[in-house]
Amino acid sequence: MTYYVINEYANEAIRNLFFPNVTLNSSRNVGCHEENLTSKTVNISNVVQAKLAEWSIYYSIASGMPSLIASSLLSSLSDKYGRKNILFFSLLGACIKMIACTCAIHYQLNIYYFVLVGFLEGCTGSWITVLSISFAYVADITSTGNERSIVIAIYELILNLGFYSGTLSSGFLINRFGGYFVPSAVATIGGILATIISNILPETFHREESPKICEKTKQLLQRNSKMTNIFDHIKLLLRMFRKTDEDEELQLKYILSMAAIILIWMSHMGGDNVELYYSLSYPICFNAEEIGIFRTTRGVVQQFITVIFLRMCQLCKIRDEVTAAVSCIFGTAQYIVLGMAESKSILYVAAGLYTFMFAGAPVLRSTMSKLTHTDKQGSIFGAIAFFENICSMSGSVIAGAIYSVTVPIYKGFVFFVLASYSVIAAVLLL
Repeated sequence: MTYYVINEYANEAIRNLFFPNVTLNSSRNVGCHEENLTSKTVNISNVVQAKLAEWSIYYSIASGMPSLIASSLLSSLSDKYGRKNILFFSLLGACIKMIACTCAIHYQLNIYYFVLVGFLEGCTGSWITVLSISFAYVADITSTGNERSIVIAIYELILNLGFYSGTLSSGFLINRFGGYFVPSAVATIGGILATIISNILPETFHREESPKICEKTKQLLQRNSKMTNIFDHIKLLLRMFRKTDEDEELQLKYILSMAAIILIWMSHMGGDNVELYYSLSYPICFNAEEIGIFRTTRGVVQQFITVIFLRMCQLCKIRDEVTAAVSCIFGTAQYIVLGMAESKSILYVAAGLYTFMFAGAPVLRSTMSKLTHTDKQGSIFGAIAFFENICSMSGSVIAGAIYSVTVPIYKGFVFFVLASYSVIAAVLLL
């Protein structure tokens, strides 16, 4: 919810900064009414979009760089100190960020204040750590068969229901109260409640010694307990992707699965930000409420279809790699259609393809989890989080940079680039 509100607030703040004499219409954007549409208003809209994309690059780097290290460290520590304490610490950082953002919106501070706040949240692991620890929780309480794949998919469904309900309610609150303070305050209250709840969760991690852990890994674990070198934690996280005395075929499965997840997340994280900016401007021209309804409806339908699709693939005994590859093919088609969208109706066609494109991520998470011993679940999800964090930052930065440069030429060009990521992921899986 905070993510959506911040982006909406930044969009309006940039417009006010560079074009203070331009009057907002009902969509709170410029260039979105046919009767007022001129080359000047379209140009203003493009400038605002370009500046917004530039701001998102700074924000992504500021929040992504520290969280890259913090999430790696914290996720591996959950295999020693348990899930509960690490989850509470990361949620506390997110909660502090929400409070700071609400104050910034209330006092109408410069939008680059959010860049500083994002950096501080990144130092506590950001949402990446919350996600990885949550998946480790799921792995602790499920078996290694098909059950884990379905449970992870269901968990992602619940997680995204929360995200999309926040998006929907934000749009309504922005339109209802004519500003961004109330939705930001509501998000902050939700963050405080989540932090309190995390502190009363039962601990699910109970360490077991694995006979397959080699001597070098044990030495790294002992060094972790001394907290002497942060890079040892990252080295331990990434150990299963390097050539060791374990089965080479197993190593290859780890590497290909992770490479596919990287490409899926690069397209998703890059596309999510750019699509929001794209939908707010001409020719789509969604207002805050409309985009909230659109993204929520699409996201909720997508989550339910993902669970059903995965279950059908399991019943038909389709291999996980094939399931993930088919999902990537739908992702490719979705971005191609989105790149050509010049009306809301075409955007809805892209939304239909979108519903199948995210089955790959939970399948690949489950695949790597099933390949990993029970006492290293925190590490494997930490490794996934490590790369997802890189994708979150680099995907947003690359997509934002491409969008910023190509907005005046062809707005949808960036989506064709994102489609190529999905093509490569599908090839790796097949």
